[in-house]
Amino acid sequence: MSENLPKNLKSKLCDQYDDFVHDFYLCRNSIYEELFYERWTNLIEKYSSVKGYLMRALYPSRQAWARAFTSKIFTAGIQTTSRVEGLNNIIKRELKANSTLCDLANVLDARLGNESQWNRFFEYRTLSNCMGITSVSNDLFPEIDNEMSKYLTPHILSAERLEMSQCFILLQDSSADVADGFIEDLYDAKQIRLKSIIAEIGEKNFREIWKIVDMRPENKKYTHFIVVVDPISYLCSCMSNISRGIICRHYFRVMMISTIAGFQIQMIPSRWYIDNQKDTNVMMETCYFVNQEAMQNFSGMMLIPNPSTIPITVTTVLRSAAKKKVKYGELWGLARQAAQFAVEHDSYGVMIAWLRKFIDQQKEIVVTQIGSVRNQDNLEIQVDDSNKENESESEQIGNPLVSRRKGRPETKRYKSSTEKKPRAKYTCGTCGQSGHNSARCQNRQ
Repeated sequence: MSENLPKNLKSKLCDQYDDFVHDFYLCRNSIYEELFYERWTNLIEKYSSVKGYLMRALYPSRQAWARAFTSKIFTAGIQTTSRVEGLNNIIKRELKANSTLCDLANVLDARLGNESQWNRFFEYRTLSNCMGITSVSNDLFPEIDNEMSKYLTPHILSAERLEMSQCFILLQDSSADVADGFIEDLYDAKQIRLKSIIAEIGEKNFREIWKIVDMRPENKKYTHFIVVVDPISYLCSCMSNISRGIICRHYFRVMMISTIAGFQIQMIPSRWYIDNQKDTNVMMETCYFVNQEAMQNFSGMMLIPNPSTIPITVTTVLRSAAKKKVKYGELWGLARQAAQFAVEHDSYGVMIAWLRKFIDQQKEIVVTQIGSVRNQDNLEIQVDDSNKENESESEQIGNPLVSRRKGRPETKRYKSSTEKKPRAKYTCGTCGQSGHNSARCQNRQ
């Protein structure tokens, strides 16, 4: 989107483009649908010169880019070409028609170097913001940390430990709108309203509501609300547990105070589990509590998460597709290796015979399956043979389909081959005689 907007709209808006970008991202970052539609209407009225592009190219796909819609979907695993498109744009911007391959290599090396430098800076900033309490996961949540270490991948485990380490910095203050960039890039920005959370869960289904704000001065403008449904079901206005599949720092803070909030590993989507734990039944795992009163209230209970707090995901489909890709890659690698050995050791004929035999076997299996499906269909479909026998042959044969051509239909009849065709002659429109037209008529006055 950041590439398409300037390419399609900058030339049309000219001096208004910067104001348009500000208003567009303000609309795009709306945290509930009513506000999005209101701002969208104002946007197309204010910038009527680009209304056609907005309504044709962007509005039909609003569920894919507007935050009011995407915040409720767990998008992990979905493949995107945005990174490739970004790199292609960098290459196109930096290189010229007479650039060499060495210039291309230098540009790519510089880009990778900048990304590596930014990653190092991000790690340094994260450690600095933790204020020396990086061992919070082991000190305050030892049982939860052990459970996560058993199931989660290293990257997600590191992200969860980072959330635990920043769960102390919470107070309350006012919130603000985001009008520049993407709102999901700002983790502490509110992604949904409290009213929308309550409407999603139901007014009678939640048990606690907590208001939480970062105590750091630069982040005091971000206010968050957590609605606790039961010990393993909650919704936070940061929507981290829905869109990212990660337990947020706000909930870890609530766990330290609440007499209801707890943790069970099924609160994290199986997408983030290590391979040998993806098919494990986690419903029977222990639910852990930080608050001792909560531990006494819910000890020994079997808990099922509320459906409203479970992220909408396509993990099963994505995992199946990923397994097919892995199998295809493994088979293709073995096939290439076998082909190399067959050519080098003069075993070409043997390998061809194996492959043809395998292909013939698979074709027979496919034909057998198709035949069984057809037989099953014939058994299920009952046809009244008596009605078919009474039908006459004339009723079965209908007139041929005729497609009507464009233009005036022909009015002349078709003449036989023995019929003489008269020569075309002029007919006078003045005197009515043949052989001349009205321009050469002698009776014309």
